[in-house]
Amino acid sequence: MNLLSWLFNKKSDKNVLSYYPEAVLIVSLSGEILYANENLLKLFKLTSEELFNMELLDMFDGGFNLVSSLSKSDDSAVVRSKLNLEEDLFFEVKANEYDDGEEKIIVTIRDVTHSQKMLNKLLFEHEYLNKLTKNKNTFLTKISGELTSPIHSINGFSQAILEGLGGEVNEKQEKYLKIINKNSTQLLELVNSVVEYSKLESGLYEYEFKNFDFVNLMTTLFTQYKVKADDKKIILNFNLNSLGRRNIYSDENVLKRILDIL
Repeated sequence: MNLLSWLFNKKSDKNVLSYYPEAVLIVSLSGEILYANENLLKLFKLTSEELFNMELLDMFDGGFNLVSSLSKSDDSAVVRSKLNLEEDLFFEVKANEYDDGEEKIIVTIRDVTHSQKMLNKLLFEHEYLNKLTKNKNTFLTKISGELTSPIHSINGFSQAILEGLGGEVNEKQEKYLKIINKNSTQLLELVNSVVEYSKLESGLYEYEFKNFDFVNLMTTLFTQYKVKADDKKIILNFNLNSLGRRNIYSDENVLKRILDIL
């Protein structure tokens, strides 16, 4: 029994409900409206005569079936008003059974229109942003081939020319070709990172879990990072002597991407 039911039984007088801050209804177990306090009439903008000619289903979604179900639990429900009011109203409905010689249900109704509309707005915006993000990531994933193919060509041909495939190159040409090759390699890494991140974000990425040697992975990455660190005069240390296990079970590519970000 909740506080409202206890007070009502204690006083044995419906006048106690006049002082209750929320809208209150008393209904029979058959769904007949027996009593309503002034707050309820104000909330629904009804007269007593109008109210007692109604059923709960005329007032809000779910009606008596919802109230009956709520009276058997500690749950509450948010419902929409079905009356022809100036704007959509949302109510939080709670119900409890009580017995004053005859079993009845006491219903409290609280106006939650503002918070519910804010929630609906947030849910709509969340769904919209999720859809927008998914569409963006799907687009990036689909055009990944179109993005990477020309970069691969630039990278591959510049490397081939550097190696003398098109004939001997002079010092100046070699300098420019190395710049082209280096920049195309960096651009390719960036595009691959963006595409993989998009796949992860949109749920399109297919994880490849397997056992691999973590020390070997870190050694390879350390070699790559050290070149960049040396260029920037950053001291990079690497020590895995205290590592208990070499083999781990995970997605190696995802782990590489995470370490690249770090």
